[in-house]
Amino acid sequence: MMLQPTHLGRDDEVRVYARDTLVVVVPNSDTGFEETRAFVEDRSAQLGARIGVVVLVRPGIQGDAMRLRESTRAFLTEGADALACMAYAIDGRGFFASRFLSVASGIFLHVRDATIPMKACVSAAEACDWVAAHLGEAPWVRPFVDGVREQL
Repeated sequence: MMLQPTHLGRDDEVRVYARDTLVVVVPNSDTGFEETRAFVEDRSAQLGARIGVVVLVRPGIQGDAMRLRESTRAFLTEGADALACMAYAIDGRGFFASRFLSVASGIFLHVRDATIPMKACVSAAEACDWVAAHLGEAPWVRPFVDGVREQL
């Protein structure tokens, strides 16, 4: 089954896939977070529930660490009422994964006062399991995210 993403941002920098109370975000750069936050807030309002977010960070993403920290902080503070949790899934290995774990550590230090549970995960499976637990043990999370990853 082909999943249809919603393209967000000025130049389609972000692809978003949604199912029930889960939103999977696939960024191509460090921009498009305002549009993504608005998407999550709208979805939360439509469903009357908080949304779990999995951000799939893939090799090739372009961006500045400081801009990413600021964007994430705004997402977590201004969009807090719509969020159940947020997990960054580092969908790669080697130097890329190491570099992004370092960036994620900086992000989490920068947003340490946020009230939303968040986690950097070394695999999509880990992120799925963590988000599913925050959404009430939703067994459909991992198959949905695996379906998204197969299309990328």
